[in-house]
Amino acid sequence: MVDGLVLARSLFHHSFNYRSAIAFGHGRVIIDEETRRKAFQAIADKVMPGRWEDARRPNDMESKATLICAVKIESASAKIRTGEPIDDDEDHKLDVWAGVIPIQERLLSPVVDPVSKREIAAPEYLETFRNHMNRLK
Repeated sequence: MVDGLVLARSLFHHSFNYRSAIAFGHGRVIIDEETRRKAFQAIADKVMPGRWEDARRPNDMESKATLICAVKIESASAKIRTGEPIDDDEDHKLDVWAGVIPIQERLLSPVVDPVSKREIAAPEYLETFRNHMNRLK
């Protein structure tokens, strides 16, 4: 996730402020139908809390077309870069602008699907989620 463009006085020292994570482990395909249903629900409610109860559940064809895996994480690492440009000392004398251009990700108001047949009020959980996510930034 990119949080900012870091512009140094020299092109060599340009960078990004970012957050990154990677996980390693062994996965296994989930075959048991009850475990698969619970995984579908967990994913839906992780992405948008409350959505599982609101939307149509996967039908047999959709479920069969979806591979669900469980991964036992054996190791993980994260890396974050924050802060200002790191120029060489001699470059501090240059008359070149240097600094950070912050990048902010935020959720905007929901936009109704134009093919909706009738007007349906947006569920309250959409605004709750949007407000929560925007406060985190």
